[in-house]
Amino acid sequence: MLGDLIYEANGKVAGYRVLDAEGPKIEVTITVKGTLKGGIETTDTVTYWSIPRLGGTYYAEGK
Repeated sequence: MLGDLIYEANGKVAGYRVLDAEGPKIEVTITVKGTLKGGIETTDTVTYWSIPRLGGTYYAEGK
């Protein structure tokens, strides 16, 4: 039904890495453990990089 919880997760930052100090371009890896509706346990690892943009926003790409 619309509005029902289908996924709940908690995680932590597993690491930071500076790719370009002058950019600056930062790489972040996070690990998340969660539960899908129906009791299916999940573990996700996400790595992305980001750079700041004008106006206080960030541009990021990841896998």
